[in-house]
Amino acid sequence: MVFLKIILLLNSSLYALQLTYLPRNEDVEIVSATSVEVLSESSCEGVDDLIRKAKLCQECILLKAKCPDCCLATPSPGRNFEAIRCAPKDDPYGTDPSLKCNSISRFNSSCAEANFSTADIGIFTNRSTNAIPYRQKKGCPGIIPDLGTDPVIPAFKGCGSYFTEFEGDYFYRARDSSGKVAYSPTTEYDEFVTDCWNDANARESCAKKALTCTWNVCKCASAGCTGYPEHCEDIACKSRVTNWEKKNKTILTVDAGLRECYQLQTSDCLKFNKAVRSCLNSIESACYTCFKKIYTDDEFMYRFVARSGHKLVFLWKLYATSVGQSSQNAYFYSKIQVEDSLGNPVYSSPVHQKVFEGGFSIFSAIAVPSSVLHTGEEYYARLYYFISRDPDLILKMQINGAEITAIKVRE
Repeated sequence: MVFLKIILLLNSSLYALQLTYLPRNEDVEIVSATSVEVLSESSCEGVDDLIRKAKLCQECILLKAKCPDCCLATPSPGRNFEAIRCAPKDDPYGTDPSLKCNSISRFNSSCAEANFSTADIGIFTNRSTNAIPYRQKKGCPGIIPDLGTDPVIPAFKGCGSYFTEFEGDYFYRARDSSGKVAYSPTTEYDEFVTDCWNDANARESCAKKALTCTWNVCKCASAGCTGYPEHCEDIACKSRVTNWEKKNKTILTVDAGLRECYQLQTSDCLKFNKAVRSCLNSIESACYTCFKKIYTDDEFMYRFVARSGHKLVFLWKLYATSVGQSSQNAYFYSKIQVEDSLGNPVYSSPVHQKVFEGGFSIFSAIAVPSSVLHTGEEYYARLYYFISRDPDLILKMQINGAEITAIKVRE
């Protein structure tokens, strides 16, 4: 018979008692609910801190999966992974100690003279050479005079406001042996322009050095490998550096003391999750009060009277949709609980957990040990939930329906 097969299959995973003989008969009852309930967050002192630490730990581990340590640099001793790899000086995400230079363009894109041509880009992105196209310097003021002005000024004043920083004479005026007037840059103006060239060239060289560095990130040795872009998700790296490593944010782990993100391991998160589940699964712990009835008016429940020789299995279903904010680090906890006529819990299923994302169905089952039931007494099976309050999210779960199937087998 189909229900006998179900019980036998549930034997090992649901802790059902082994059947070494055929039962006399079986009885199946189903109760269901179709009303829609929207469930919200609540605080629970017994487990909130553990859940908060578990979420933080998972957040760190997810960032490390998208941005492994090889994507980051250590600017100086004691500042572990506090910079993006290949980030030059004054970068908001730290400075790679191998690139203590300024790669920011001397002139922005509005300076047509300094913009790279197709040929310039080819030189700049050529991995086989450190050469640069020396294009940025073309945005600097020129040293050719405009003979149509009095006094004579440079024919090209350069891009931006840099030219206005110079105070003094631009050119010497002299006559050659033939009496022709000639102009040459003054020593001061020549040094001013040379400084601009040197700065532009240094920035361009730094940008090329930074680009070359990114190709080699995370042991990216092959010619076609793109290094940092290929192995590192930039948004995750920036978040990790800004929100974790630079802040030296720590988590008090279950058994390894305070740890920063770069020290945290997946095993630390698993221990937090185990501690959370251990607390939530026990009807004798402080976490028992965390759970609330999914259907508060008791319109949906299963009532039964314990009978001698009866074995009882509950199959339960929930149809749910996350209607608040989505999160891979927040869980919707649910369970079925058996209570006596006074509402005291006598048995509870292991807690089921789902992340807050999209719609889903929950299907689970438990076998209720006969030792917790007293013959002739009345009991109730109800569905419960818990959503831990998250200060950064609005978490809501819509229940679209539920079902409890009771399989009673008489020995």
